[in-house]
Amino acid sequence: MNEGGIGAGVAPSLTEVALPAWLREGTGLDRIDYSDSYVVENIPAAQETTPEQWAREVLERAPTAIRRRLPPGWFLLGLRHGSIRSPRYVLGWPIRQNTPERIVLGAHSRVGMPAELVFARDGDGWLFATLIQQDNRIMSSLWRAIAASHRRVVRYLLRSAATRVTPAHA
Repeated sequence: MNEGGIGAGVAPSLTEVALPAWLREGTGLDRIDYSDSYVVENIPAAQETTPEQWAREVLERAPTAIRRRLPPGWFLLGLRHGSIRSPRYVLGWPIRQNTPERIVLGAHSRVGMPAELVFARDGDGWLFATLIQQDNRIMSSLWRAIAASHRRVVRYLLRSAATRVTPAHA
């Protein structure tokens, strides 16, 4: 270990991973029809950052152009969100669970596609997962059409947040 501690001098990395069993078992959804999960490693001060702070970094401090497009996109998917300015929400996502180890954001759906976003500690980094329940064929077909774009946006948001919190000399 060098003078800067664990992860010092190492750039953040992003890896797509299998959905952990504990997350699959702990969801508030009736079932999971779609999921993706990523681990962002080598995040400075990850242990001193709360899951809520990391969720807000990823979503609320995203570059303006993309941050402004997220809530309207979620609305088009039928997700029921709250105020983007209220501390009870993270960029409009209701907080379902908030512990020192994870935050679960969850939204009911007007059109049969409730979803959860999970931000959880993972060593010197963070696990992020999207969990979706598809209650009808229309939403299932729609999601298949946009899933690749969703994954690109998620990877962008996670890399962008990791870059913002990583010192330039890392």
